[in-house]
Amino acid sequence: ATMGNLSPALADELELDYLATGVVVTDVAPGSSSFRIGLRRGDVVLEVNGTKIGKVADLPPALARVAREWRIAIARGDEVLSLVGGG
Repeated sequence: ATMGNLSPALADELELDYLATGVVVTDVAPGSSSFRIGLRRGDVVLEVNGTKIGKVADLPPALARVAREWRIAIARGDEVLSLVGGG
């Protein structure tokens, strides 16, 4: 998946709350592991395996950890969802 730091301009482009902050999914390739676990364009990533994600720079350390399964908390619309995939 392609992700970016959420800004008012990016929030507007993705039709999200312009006050939203964090890391947003901007693209998901069909058939990718991100696609298979359910990530969608416009999802805001909140946590990866319990590590809070506030900016794109927080992702590499969180993703570098070995895990049997990945738990990704996302905000989608008014809901917070937990997506789980194999590690």
